[in-house]
Amino acid sequence: MYGRKTSQEIHDMMVKSQFKLRKAELPSGISVEAADFITKCLQRKPENRLGHNKGPSEVRGHIWFDGFDWAMLQQRLIPSPLTIFKGKDNYDPRVAAKKYIPSEKEVKFMELLEKDESLQEQFAHFYYNKDDFSVEVRKIA
Repeated sequence: MYGRKTSQEIHDMMVKSQFKLRKAELPSGISVEAADFITKCLQRKPENRLGHNKGPSEVRGHIWFDGFDWAMLQQRLIPSPLTIFKGKDNYDPRVAAKKYIPSEKEVKFMELLEKDESLQEQFAHFYYNKDDFSVEVRKIA
């Protein structure tokens, strides 16, 4: 078996080569649990994504949701963090006018993402052009 690798060795190499996020590289406001949740949801292969094997219970059981009251959510007893005022314009020019300036930590994180060739290759077939993007806005009655 000289020169050949077992499937376990190949798997181990692939896992090692995947993009890994260290706690020090997380943007401010993103917990390790949130980063883990996002990473598990955004797996390239659907069968590796959170929830694929055990369904919604696997998603609800993730550590990021530890202590979350799902029954209260289902009963619609949790107030929304977003308030929509019926019959009013909800556009806030103060928020829209703010220029986003990423922190030094966020800049380093973005640079790290850009340098990771394997991560870039995963999105090689995706296309986005902001001029082609449109949003349909419906008024709330």
